[in-house]
Amino acid sequence: MGGRVRDTEPVHLLECADTTAATLLATGRKTRRLARRIGERHLTVPTDPLTVSRKTALPQGNPVS
Repeated sequence: MGGRVRDTEPVHLLECADTTAATLLATGRKTRRLARRIGERHLTVPTDPLTVSRKTALPQGNPVS
């Protein structure tokens, strides 16, 4: 498969309570560069900036545990 699949950095899988929360995190001005949506309620966040995503999610009322 030479070049068709690549391994990216380690990520955390986040499961949101509902699709609205997932949409807000995936499209929010401060979080969209970190959160990548992979389903209706699931997002991936790179391991390194997890702390940053926690800080940006909390003000939006979406605590990340």
